[in-house]
Amino acid sequence: MTHRHIRQYRNYGEITMDLNGKKTALNDESTIYQQQEELSEKEKLKQMSWLQKLDYFKSYYLMKVIAVLAVLGLVVSILYTALSPKLETVLSVAVIDYVMPIETTYRVKEQFESLIVLDEKTQKTVFEDYSFSYEEKKALQKFVLYNASGDLDITIMPRSIFDIFAPYGHFAEVTERLPTDLYMELSDYLVECPQMDELGNVIEGTETVYGICIDSSWIFEGQELEESIILGIGATTSKEEMIETFLRFLFSPEYGK
Repeated sequence: MTHRHIRQYRNYGEITMDLNGKKTALNDESTIYQQQEELSEKEKLKQMSWLQKLDYFKSYYLMKVIAVLAVLGLVVSILYTALSPKLETVLSVAVIDYVMPIETTYRVKEQFESLIVLDEKTQKTVFEDYSFSYEEKKALQKFVLYNASGDLDITIMPRSIFDIFAPYGHFAEVTERLPTDLYMELSDYLVECPQMDELGNVIEGTETVYGICIDSSWIFEGQELEESIILGIGATTSKEEMIETFLRFLFSPEYGK
């Protein structure tokens, strides 16, 4: 027998060499077999039906694709938020318990935006309904939070709601927020309310103008009102000029035509 002896087994191509007493073995994990397996997978795919290929894709690639898309979506969302221009809210109006029908609210919003020549690319107005009757807790919490933070400039509400909030400082004193000429024009519509202490007791001699009755505004023309509608100015708002414009708008009959 020679020093070089080769034995070959055809099952799975296992080869054992004895070269000068040194043995070398190629097992199933060899690069040769990996290439053969890859080729066999390609062959299998060629032989699969459309439904089988779909199942194969779901098993091996679907979750990876979903993960990649989710990451891409998050990145796009972050970039859009960071790069898109922030719209400035020039006026925010809360309408309590639908004292204005929804179509009237839209009409007022559109006409006011037209009056001030709103730049829709950089500016916006917000007119939002707060239903204390149907979503009392949620609506109250939102209203109090937004009003306290200065996010509400004007509140339009029934007199009964005004009488609840005004004594506790939720609205600004009208005399401090309006120019003299407009204050005099609206003198017949001013609504006083006394202040209250923390226990809910009226503080004598503290009657202050916190509201403006807007029943006679063109927006309520032809509408039967169950109670007076009061406009309150947010206690922490800083948009006095826009509020003045809105009040003149409400009491200008030509806008209701």
